Order: sequence, then structure tokens, then C-alpha cells
Amino acid sequence: MLPIHGLVTPAAQAGLAEAEAGLVAAISAAEGHIPGAAPNDAVIVGYARFLAGYDDFLTAIGAYLPLRCGAGCGACCRDNPRGVTGVELWWLRRSVDADPDGPRRLAAAKVLAARWSRVLASTGGDAALAQRLAAQDGLPCPLLDEAERCAHYAARPIACRAFVAFTEPALCDPRHPEHHEAVQPQLEPGPDLRALLVELSARLGLGGLPDDLRSGLGAVGKL
Repeated sequence: MLPIHGLVTPAAQAGLAEAEAGLVAAISAAEGHIPGAAPNDAVIVGYARFLAGYDDFLTAIGAYLPLRCGAGCGACCRDNPRGVTGVELWWLRRSVDADPDGPRRLAAAKVLAARWSRVLASTGGDAALAQRLAAQDGLPCPLLDEAERCAHYAARPIACRAFVAFTEPALCDPRHPEHHEAVQPQLEPGPDLRALLVELSARLGLGGLPDDLRSGLGAVGKL
């Protein structure tokens, strides 16, 4: 894991500042939110601003880091990202619900979530070990399409955006004989942005959802 909030360039700083401003605006707009109700338009605008700023940040640091990721290299999409906050799950579910193929994707997510629960139980609750074991199955994320592209790329959570490879993308597959040579840092946000995501989730009544993508996608429901 790289402390990407410490990778500072003017463009990267500007992206982070915009991302933080978007979350702060969304939190303010969520004041008095009624649990179970759909978030208001100002929350939606603020969260979209956060994602745009965060993507600008990743683009800025990608200008000088040796990233090897590209469209169609979906090995990392065999993982089950953890640490996903409730507001991220809501945003993703919002996108999936607008997809004609959404019901099939949600059904697949529930099957994968049940498998994840069994694997997690078999490890005695060791989520990191369960994640490695689940990835070795090679089962794709329910949002991955036939071309190995994320069908909801624009709505994906930070855990997905932060996953990058410095080595040949094929090495990211845990089943590859040279997987141990893969260099796969996670360009995760600093603790301040993480805290804001948690606060926004709580204000929207989304704080108690599962924090893994496969389980959370089905648990969030429609808003």
C-alpha cells in the first residue's frame, strides 16, 4: 500500500482538495436526511464532485508512476474489495439499478457473497486470508463484462479505483505461476477522505452495511 496522500504535486493536491470539498458539501447537504429516503440532489452533486476530484488525483500521480493497467486487464476484478463504505455501495447500486442487465448482476453478486461468507467462516474470520483464497477461485466480479471491462466503471468504489499494477497485468492473476513477482500497490486515500466517506455514510443511514463489494452490493437496496 502506498500513502498516496503523501505523493504531492500541484495537480495531485488540486485533485485531493476538490475531492474533499465534494464530500464536505455532500455531508452538509445530508444534514437532516431521513433514513430510508433517497439522498437529495445536492448530495448527489457533492459525491460526483468527490469522485471527479479523486480521479483527477489518480491521473496526476499516474503521470509519474509506472502504471501498467489498461482496459480489459481484469485480473484484479477476481478480487472482492474490502473497506467499501456505505455511500460507495449506494452510488454503485444506483448505477446497477439503471442497467437493463442489473438484475442478473445482482443475482450473481448474491451467489458470490454467499461463497465469500463460507470462505470467511472457514478462515475463522480472517478477512485478508479469505480475500486471497477467494481470488484464487478466479471468479469474476459480477460487474465485469465479457470484454473484461467493468460495466459500471464510473461508479466503482475507491477500493477498485485504488488498485493498480506496476508489473505485467497478467501477473495480477493469483493463478499465474509468477504471481509472486507482481507489484500491486493500492493507491488508497488518506485517512481524512476515508473519515469523510464514513461520516457521509452514517448521515445517509448507510453505516451498517457489509464492507466488502460482493456482499454490500446486494445489501444496500434501492434508495
